[in-house]
Amino acid sequence: MRNLNLVFCMCTLSLVQIVAVEQDSIIQSVVYVPHIFYVGDIVHMRVRLRIRQSKKIETLQYYEQPLWGKILSARVSRSDGKNRSLNITFTAYEPGTLTFPVFLLNDAVVSGLSVHVSSILERSQGDLAVPMKQLLLPYTFPAFLGFLLLLLGIPVLLFFLTGYTKKVGVRFIRWRRARSPLRQCKRELKKLKRRLSEYQTRIFYERLARSMREYLVYRISPCFLSATSHEIAMLLKDKGVDLSLSEVLGKLFYQSDLVKFAHCSVSQESKREDVETAHKTILRLQSDLEQL
Repeated sequence: MRNLNLVFCMCTLSLVQIVAVEQDSIIQSVVYVPHIFYVGDIVHMRVRLRIRQSKKIETLQYYEQPLWGKILSARVSRSDGKNRSLNITFTAYEPGTLTFPVFLLNDAVVSGLSVHVSSILERSQGDLAVPMKQLLLPYTFPAFLGFLLLLLGIPVLLFFLTGYTKKVGVRFIRWRRARSPLRQCKRELKKLKRRLSEYQTRIFYERLARSMREYLVYRISPCFLSATSHEIAMLLKDKGVDLSLSEVLGKLFYQSDLVKFAHCSVSQESKREDVETAHKTILRLQSDLEQL
């Protein structure tokens, strides 16, 4: 009888000890990161615990993997005072309300944890939709229509503009030819010859020298812009121009310098000969330059 009472007392003490262990901790709050998650997401769950008795729960001793997913990590951390936090990282592979296994700490047990996992398929209604056609970029059809109209309208536009374009092209060619250095020089020399008596001697030779100098600058080299009469002859020789042409142009520029700076008097006949010589020399020079 005494042995039976002893066995009964031992069983009672063991039951009380198990109940005490299960009541050592209480869940205060649970926080999920992210707050909204679905099947297959990695979720971090923080369970804040309050310890009722001064028990040692510094580490996590044991837990089992659930059938509905996988616990990636679980550890105990200190929050404040006697309180502790159980940090769990998990991934669920099925939707619904899922229950975690028991977590055995040093002197406490955490059980009854559950989580509701949503599924994206829960929002869909019925079967999956059939594949849709490829979407076009915005304004694709108007752009294509405009390109087609432009492609068809170009021949018609060219047909009506052919005559006008031809006229514009002819005018442009004439304008370019009129703006060429040779034509400008010839036009200025003809004007001097035609109005020989209207210009004063100094102005006449200034315009004669300027027209020849501009031709040499635009046709051969910018060095002629500031060259003297002697330097002009030397530069023409260096460019391979015939010696007689170089000497003639040098004399014309020298004669112009005498009139402008030394105020030499020149007859009307000499002026006519000089402008004719300049015209012939420029034509010969143009011909020689085209053959170089």
